[in-house]
Amino acid sequence: MFVLVSLRDVVRISPDQFNTPQAKAVADQINMQYANKVIHEVGLCITLFDILKIGESFLYPNDGNAQTEVHFRYVVFRPFIGEILTGRIKSCNPRGIQISLDFFDNIFVAHEYLQTQTEFNQDEQLWVWKYGGHELFMDIGAQVRFKVSEAVFQETAPTPTTGEGVKAPDSSDQYSVLATSMQRSGDETESAAHPVSPYVLHCAMDEDGLGLEIWWR
Repeated sequence: MFVLVSLRDVVRISPDQFNTPQAKAVADQINMQYANKVIHEVGLCITLFDILKIGESFLYPNDGNAQTEVHFRYVVFRPFIGEILTGRIKSCNPRGIQISLDFFDNIFVAHEYLQTQTEFNQDEQLWVWKYGGHELFMDIGAQVRFKVSEAVFQETAPTPTTGEGVKAPDSSDQYSVLATSMQRSGDETESAAHPVSPYVLHCAMDEDGLGLEIWWR
């Protein structure tokens, strides 16, 4: 679910941090720039793991900030295709189910990837699995297991990176993803009211052991 990604970037340290130990000032600035940001084709940045190298610092005319190239490793949320995760149902609609991991909510299970004989109850606005003569409701907040099917990265504007940008991660960190359009409820037109999510997981709950955890106890 989490991987280490090696990155390089130019970090700007403001004059008010010049008396702070360099390693701490650099670490704080990296976390400020990267935490909870999505790097395209890489994943969701969580926290700094370690700093591998801090280069020389430079001051440029008309800029009082010290600019330092840094090589570091960052913890990134990037589950692999086929990985089984556990989360909670955040919302339901006729298109499917949205799942939350608390720190990441862009997880969607389309209705065709729910268990066989699962129907949407319009009155309750919930999905119901009709199994063995019983109606098993998928309540909001219920804990579920699901399998990652696709990871979709989409360009957004402005790109959530620093002014210097992010250099490509090491080749060992590269992996392939299948990009498809995210299914949306309501208006399909992209607008300011429905911003594009930079990172979406398309998942499935149509196999034994998947779905609500209480089903399989």
